[in-house]
Amino acid sequence: MKRTFIFQEGNSQKFWSIEIKKTDFIVFYGRLGTTGQSQMKSFETKEKCQKEANKLIIEKTKKGYKEMLAGEVMPERIDVPKNPNDFEFTKKQKSILKEFVGNEEITKRQAQLIEKFCKKHAVLCYELIAIKGKPTPLDSSIGGIPYCPVGEELPKDKNGNEIPLLLQINFSGIDLLGYPNKGIFQLFLEDLESNNYDFDRIVSKGSRVRYYENTTADYRSDISYSNHSIVCLYEEFYKNMPVHTPGYENSFKIKLEKSWSMYPLAYSDYLEDDVWLFENCEIYNQMSEEIDEDTLSNVFSELFPNKSNIGGYGFTPQGQRCLPYSVEKDKKEAAILFLADDIISWGDGGSIYFFYEDMTKIKKDKSLWGYGDFS
Repeated sequence: MKRTFIFQEGNSQKFWSIEIKKTDFIVFYGRLGTTGQSQMKSFETKEKCQKEANKLIIEKTKKGYKEMLAGEVMPERIDVPKNPNDFEFTKKQKSILKEFVGNEEITKRQAQLIEKFCKKHAVLCYELIAIKGKPTPLDSSIGGIPYCPVGEELPKDKNGNEIPLLLQINFSGIDLLGYPNKGIFQLFLEDLESNNYDFDRIVSKGSRVRYYENTTADYRSDISYSNHSIVCLYEEFYKNMPVHTPGYENSFKIKLEKSWSMYPLAYSDYLEDDVWLFENCEIYNQMSEEIDEDTLSNVFSELFPNKSNIGGYGFTPQGQRCLPYSVEKDKKEAAILFLADDIISWGDGGSIYFFYEDMTKIKKDKSLWGYGDFS
């Protein structure tokens, strides 16, 4: 008797069948729409042959294969258009996994498990990349000149001094769920001393945020560049950058590039409070059981390095949470802004992350919703 099983998930569409003939069985397998391949195996007894066949059938059904009913016609292959927003490992990430396998830190099967886990849980984000060029008031920038409509003033501290611009993002053309696709977002941060770790004060008093949905209004041209002390790119980037104006060495134009972010699995012993992120995820449980914590941490740190982004996760080198408390409690979404040491210099880790419930509903010059942290 021949039994046939079908697997159809996205562009992975395959068939697998097995036919037992006394002490032999023949396996047929391949992609739907093709003749596939066959393989024969012999055993000493009928019982051993049947036992091995049953074992293979169980393995296939666990992987999602469905058995065809008697008289059912083999389905045709359905070509599913590739979604540009579906996660795929880059050549560099594949090379990283291959190196871990080559060094025998993980097995080839474990590498496939990691890739499967990433495809399920990686989130789309936009990486903030510093580029050469003098930023204008309408550009996304680190530092730079803030967009400020004619007739408006920049945010000021309690002493009446203007608070310097840390970041400006122009969302025009950005396609990211939960974020605006137009307008300008700004984050102003007091020029604090690098040894100040009063996080609560920074969040409640030291920061100001603005969001302008309409950027067609005339804007002020009398504002100078914001020279923010914590804006500092790696020397490899800025050593050959021409200085256009005083303070420009602390102001950079940035581009937003689609990327992927993964919840940092470094210091995975801190994951207990956030376990709901991977709730009922068999892949994560299996991965955690088979790969030790240090190796798992190293793999994911290499695959998803510390990069400034919006929409992804923050990196927490000392194990601090990278989710706002309300999100942990209510399991609701929040917008994230994460600035890493690729564009800033702060503390020993050089990372700042802030959370917003809705960027488009920000009240001008109010402090952040949720909380921010420095690592």
